[in-house]
Amino acid sequence: MVWRKNSIVSNKYRPRQFLYMNKTSELFGSSGVDCVLLKTSESVVDENFYYFTRVDRCKSQNGVAILRKNKRPIILANILEYKNFAGSKGFSVIKISKKSDLSAVIKKLPKRIGVNYSALTLNSIKNLRSISKNKKFVDVSKSLEKIREVKTRDEQKKIKSACRISEEIICDVLGKAVRGKKEI
Repeated sequence: MVWRKNSIVSNKYRPRQFLYMNKTSELFGSSGVDCVLLKTSESVVDENFYYFTRVDRCKSQNGVAILRKNKRPIILANILEYKNFAGSKGFSVIKISKKSDLSAVIKKLPKRIGVNYSALTLNSIKNLRSISKNKKFVDVSKSLEKIREVKTRDEQKKIKSACRISEEIICDVLGKAVRGKKEI
């Protein structure tokens, strides 16, 4: 049970996005930053990007998420990826067509920005620092790991469902396996 607007609401009636707002507020409480920047790309995938934005991994591979205290996340997307994010619920999308657009957005952010250094290349870190010289970047990778260790009820249900499906597939494949046969 959780409190919302002075009433008790059962977990099964809570919107999916609300479950992850608790994790986001926990992140800000433990890391001491004003906002968190998560970048994902084809070459370096940051699972936290998908976790906190609830974006389907099949839809997008490149983007920057900006998590803010008590506000909807913002996703910065290039022209090609913008269509994949546009129309999705739970976050705002800003189209970035050149480096100066990214620089303008980052300049509007608070001074202390949390970054997942474990999911960034050295070149990405240098680019971030060159874009915003007056910002302080703080590594929040350990905080992200710690927050995601404890699973919500929704996550537990999904894990159980995935295990059940995997078990069914393994049993099905083993039932069809014949000694000496290489294909099923």
